[in-house]
Amino acid sequence: MSDFMSGLNPMAEQAVFLQQTDSPAQTRSLTGLDALRAGNRGGSVEEQRTALREASRQFEAVFLNQMLKAMRETVGDGGLIEKGQGEEVFQGMLDEEWSKKLAGRHGSRGLSEILYRQLARQMGLEEKPTNTSQTELSTAAASPQAVHPLLQTRGMMPIGVTVPGIELPPQSAGMEISER
Repeated sequence: MSDFMSGLNPMAEQAVFLQQTDSPAQTRSLTGLDALRAGNRGGSVEEQRTALREASRQFEAVFLNQMLKAMRETVGDGGLIEKGQGEEVFQGMLDEEWSKKLAGRHGSRGLSEILYRQLARQMGLEEKPTNTSQTELSTAAASPQAVHPLLQTRGMMPIGVTVPGIELPPQSAGMEISER
């Protein structure tokens, strides 16, 4: 294969490689990586960050799509009617759309955001916090007893964390046993 590829120009190499990929999501991921490479050669820092963020989101979409495929393979084809080829194609397209919608949706808690931060740090594109609340938030998130944002909005604390000023009595909660 390498002998065949060595005689082609880069555009033809990419076309041959794209024909070998499994899904359109992987094709879009490759074009996102090409945009990232182009942004890395030149362009402003913001363009590079935007390209990196998009490539990270597309990677998460491909990852989720592969995960959904693997999950579908574990489910048996029970039932009276066998699945047809059209249903399999539709299911693949539906899984791809779900993975695109879910990718990057969770903000700072998603795979794309974690991947973006790691790659931005390696590429020297790290964003510096502009105010103290971002710094405090990242410091709080790094602590071992950090509270998940969803729990903070609901007023709950994680298990094992004590709240200052509240002490529970050592006896059982409200149940008294009386002797007859």
